[in-house]
Amino acid sequence: MKLAKKGAIRKYGQGTDGQLVPLEFIDQDGTRITATLFSSGIEKYNSILTEGKSYIISKGCIKIANRRYTSINHEFSLILDATSEIKLLTEDLPISEISTYISVDQATEAQYGSFVDVIGIVKFVGESCAVMMKGGLQTSKRIICLCSETGCTIPVTLWRKFATLQIQDGSIIGLAKVRVSEFNGRHLNSVNDTVIDFNPKDPKIDVLREW
Repeated sequence: MKLAKKGAIRKYGQGTDGQLVPLEFIDQDGTRITATLFSSGIEKYNSILTEGKSYIISKGCIKIANRRYTSINHEFSLILDATSEIKLLTEDLPISEISTYISVDQATEAQYGSFVDVIGIVKFVGESCAVMMKGGLQTSKRIICLCSETGCTIPVTLWRKFATLQIQDGSIIGLAKVRVSEFNGRHLNSVNDTVIDFNPKDPKIDVLREW
């Protein structure tokens, strides 16, 4: 599998020295899966784990993925530690990139609190404005609206750095890792890890262009 994303070392558990590294792998068929490397495994393997490199992984544990904390559409996730085996390959695996984007119609049915990757046509772009948050902190936000080829729409609130991006009405964009919330129906919100793709590669894009 190829390492698509590697997070920073984090501590977990109050009053413990536990550490973890969040990982995201993609296999040759383009299927993505999340993994977590724990404590002793960090000491053993963290130095060889590099984004874009390919690995053979064995002796890990499989658990049900918590879909509230990931946008990866996979039922399971991997648990890795020092007893797992992670071997760096000298040659990169050929990867068939398969898009994880869902349609706006599907986003309107997504579970509250979950993360989704969605693609759609921008049908409304609001003004960027400053808002006061709890605790007296000021931040920026902008509301846009995404539309599918069926006419289904969903509002999206872009926060902080995303609120100042130049987004054109009528353009097709992909939003990766946006949170589904409830605000007069389904509503999407950006988070710090959200990625906005202004040139998404997806089979759905041809249908959206024709609409």
